[in-house]
Amino acid sequence: DELKQITPIWKLEHTTEGEVWVEEHP
Repeated sequence: DELKQITPIWKLEHTTEGEVWVEEHP
């Protein structure tokens, strides 16, 4: 899937500091 390779995958991380968005690279 080329779109998955060029498009960042965002997920919501729950940390002790709160919620932060992180960018995942396959």
